[in-house]
Amino acid sequence: MLLVGLFAAGMPVIHMRGAHYGEIAKSPGGFFFVWTLWALGGLGGFTFILSARGLWGLRRASPGSPARGREMQGDSRPTDHLRLLPKFVGKSAVIPFEATEASLAITSRMK
Repeated sequence: MLLVGLFAAGMPVIHMRGAHYGEIAKSPGGFFFVWTLWALGGLGGFTFILSARGLWGLRRASPGSPARGREMQGDSRPTDHLRLLPKFVGKSAVIPFEATEASLAITSRMK
């Protein structure tokens, strides 16, 4: 991801150095092309920064420390992350909830 972010951040620089960039920008699809380049560059820079922070955090963390994640220590359930996602019923979102026998019975009747 680090390299992908670096390449994506470099795309605007690579494409804007071309001799015909002005002509392309003035062409019928030029605005979309330039806008896409800027969006790709911004997202690439953001990806590069987040990847670098993640790798730096792995380097600094000792084995078994909380920075490496709860999954490494074995004290989380495999579906912990699902409780944080909103549940969609029809077209409306329902606030996330802890799965209990009562709530599972209600949702099974909704299907």
